[in-house]
Amino acid sequence: MLKGKRIRLSLLVAGILFIISGFNITWAESPSSEHPYGWYPGVTLTVAVLSGVHHIPWREAGRRFEELTGVKIEVVEFPFSAIYDKLMTEAVSHSGAFDIMEVCNMWVPDFKEGRFILCLDDYVKKWNPNLEDIAEPVKKLMKFGGRYWSILLDGDVFLLHYRKDLFEDPKYKKEFKSRYGYELAPPKTWKEYRDMAEFFTRDTDGDGEIDLWGNTLMLLRVHLPFTFVQMLKSYGVDYFDPETMEPQINSPRAVEALKMLKELVKFMPPGNLNWGYTEVREAFIRGEVALMINWNEITYEVYEGTKVANKTGYTLVPGTIINGKLHRASLQAWGWTGVISTDSKNPEAAYQFLRYVTSPEIIANVFHRGYFGYEPWRESEFTNPRLIGFTPASWEWLQAIQKSMAHGVSDLRIPGGFSYYDALAVEVGEALAGKKTPEQALNDAAKAWKKITERRGKKNQLKEYHEMLGLPAL
Repeated sequence: MLKGKRIRLSLLVAGILFIISGFNITWAESPSSEHPYGWYPGVTLTVAVLSGVHHIPWREAGRRFEELTGVKIEVVEFPFSAIYDKLMTEAVSHSGAFDIMEVCNMWVPDFKEGRFILCLDDYVKKWNPNLEDIAEPVKKLMKFGGRYWSILLDGDVFLLHYRKDLFEDPKYKKEFKSRYGYELAPPKTWKEYRDMAEFFTRDTDGDGEIDLWGNTLMLLRVHLPFTFVQMLKSYGVDYFDPETMEPQINSPRAVEALKMLKELVKFMPPGNLNWGYTEVREAFIRGEVALMINWNEITYEVYEGTKVANKTGYTLVPGTIINGKLHRASLQAWGWTGVISTDSKNPEAAYQFLRYVTSPEIIANVFHRGYFGYEPWRESEFTNPRLIGFTPASWEWLQAIQKSMAHGVSDLRIPGGFSYYDALAVEVGEALAGKKTPEQALNDAAKAWKKITERRGKKNQLKEYHEMLGLPAL
């Protein structure tokens, strides 16, 4: 009987092996020399991204990835007004609807706090996402408490854009030197920026009306906090005291920054107090302003009908003199980054796809081969021949981004970051409208920040702030 059972078992195993070989079944495998991003046949990953143009490089990269790994990529789009709420709703319900989510850097703490996204440390240690090709200030955007939680997709940073044709005009250079006592050149400090904004505000055609304004900045409530935080960082102001969580946004240097911003409004086009990203950009493209601080796009060079093509210069945002030295800081404002849901059924495959789309080859030649709303951030991109040849201004633009990244400082990346930003925007707006003094406005903003901190739990917020700064745990 025992012998008969063994024979039947052997026949059963042989039959199973025969069936498997007949159907040519291939098991999943982790990355190897044959499959550098692994082999996961039958796996489907769903990626949630911003609607508009973002989906284009994701879909193209997805098609390539499927050929390499057998993984099918499905891309789901959401409009800007809905993407945060949609992603958070799915995360809270643990629906597992998305494997990879494209989120703003400032949103990561909210998802991390709720344990809705995976820490990527183990994956990063096992399969390096080309970290050696990323500058340290950029790496910090992907970390909390020294641990990786995301991989960057978008190298957003503020740049100073200026009209090279105006700055290089011999007539203007002579007039400026006579009036201000130093050479006309891209401003290195906010005081110089203020002088140049005043200088270029003028009537150029003699009709009695100002038709060239010195500068434009984003002052609409939704964008104002980015503008003012950039100035705070330029003035050497921190968000909080890392020991007490006491707001620093009403410090003497912060008040000085707000006074400067209010001064600059004098040299902006009418209505600029209500201008956001689009209005500021369009005014610059129309040739109506000499100076602009905005995100690091190069579309000013390629829009049809633009008056600033081949006339735009790109450089670092101005700084201030602190203790006898020029202090510069470039706000890494907003920026899209990729995270993996804790509810993903295929987290390893999801990481491999995220590693693939952010690899030097794909990020430069797929995500940055046209304008898809993503800006360069890998070190190798700043010497990439194709990117350098994109427009005549590309080399200067890329160099400005790289230098700015070296001085990069992040947004307030703690839970509820946008609540703090909005409270700041409300009070700064009151000061710019003349309803409060700069001191009153920033004192009120600091009080609002304290309330937000208490509401969310001071101990937790202090812990999160330490993690954001990369300081030792409390």
